[in-house]
Amino acid sequence: RMAAASSEDQELTLKLLRIIANIYEEKLDAPARAIDIHRRLLDLREAEMPSLEVVIDWHRQRNEHRDLRDRLQQWCVLAPEEESRIARLLEIARVSQQKLNDPEEALSAFGRVLELEPEEDEARAGLEGLVSSITEPKLRKRWLQMQLATAEGERAIELRLEIAQILETDLEDVAGAVKELKALIEADEAGAAGAGFEPLARLLDQRDAYDQLVELLKARAEGLEGDDNKLEALDEAINLCHDKLPESHLDIREQLYRSVLELRPADRDVRVRLARLLREAGRFEDLCALLEATLASADDSQQIATLHELGRIRLLNLEKEEAAQEAYEKINDLAPEDESALLARAQLAWKGKDLARYLDLRRAQAKLLEPREAALVLCHLAEVCDENAPVKGRMVGFYREARALDPENVPAMEALKGIGRRLKTLRPAAALLPLEGERELEAEERASRLKALGDGALASNPAT
Repeated sequence: RMAAASSEDQELTLKLLRIIANIYEEKLDAPARAIDIHRRLLDLREAEMPSLEVVIDWHRQRNEHRDLRDRLQQWCVLAPEEESRIARLLEIARVSQQKLNDPEEALSAFGRVLELEPEEDEARAGLEGLVSSITEPKLRKRWLQMQLATAEGERAIELRLEIAQILETDLEDVAGAVKELKALIEADEAGAAGAGFEPLARLLDQRDAYDQLVELLKARAEGLEGDDNKLEALDEAINLCHDKLPESHLDIREQLYRSVLELRPADRDVRVRLARLLREAGRFEDLCALLEATLASADDSQQIATLHELGRIRLLNLEKEEAAQEAYEKINDLAPEDESALLARAQLAWKGKDLARYLDLRRAQAKLLEPREAALVLCHLAEVCDENAPVKGRMVGFYREARALDPENVPAMEALKGIGRRLKTLRPAAALLPLEGERELEAEERASRLKALGDGALASNPAT
């Protein structure tokens, strides 16, 4: 002992102390002194496993439960093989639960056993036996999480719901409760259609997490059985979108609209909302596809309105004149006297330089108008003929028709006078726009000035 005490070589000291401990145990039958030496060994080298075994046995024989548990925990930290720790961890759990009335340490030990061996029967039974002694919320949550590690089916759902309830109510950790309920929905075969929906929806609403709530409702609709149940969830999600979310959430809105239309194709309000969304996003090809799909279930009046929009989009946004022409021709089949369709078809004929067709379509449109207004349209057609040699022969007929409709139409009267006098030019006396050089103006400029002239006349005398 004097040599061990004076040695500066730790290995020599350890060797001497081991010899001393052996002498006390084997020769002198002095276990108490031997224990002192083993403790000294452990102070010098924590991983002195033979000494640790002796100390553990010493405390166990003398029912020194707290010291026993401390040394068992030390042993578990140093044990080279994880599987070898299970028996000692179970002993720690038993001592903590039965001798020290420490359910928290018992819970921790059982939990570590189940991490190493999820099917260990004593650990599982021990956890079950702890239920009545665990009342503190954090400890209760921990116990539930350990139970959850081996639970399945309905039992796993019940455990997650209780964990979420503790997080929300006892620990005031709403974010943690939301996370737990999301995990429940992900693990549950029923998904958002199962038991996790109601509590999660309530918490998301409380936190104003409306974007997540909309996603949850959408997922619920996908998981529910029966079209009516699905539509109820989708309608709620759409209403929430419009009430609580900014216009920027376009993707989820579109998904919801399309989901509703798959189940309820005749829902005009939702179809209009989807069309508006596509239009505002500039997705005109998709908008045309939606409008085309609408035609199949629409009545005649709805078909006409839909075809008008199709024609406008194809002409103005997509610059597909043939496709636009097709839409307006279909309107003509349904409503031959639809003025807007006649004008659109005339515009296309003008762009295509088909003057004869342009004249015929505008003349058909004029027949739908009040006589004085129709006479002005016919005068315009006469001017078109005057300016284009291939149709010049039709000019006089248009002026005469205009005069017959409105005897006081000045351009028609002046034109027919000039024709009677065999004047070489009828303009500008017979022009709709009484302005020198008006014939040379571009069509847009002439139209602008005519509109200004008409607005002025209307302001001074509404009867005109």
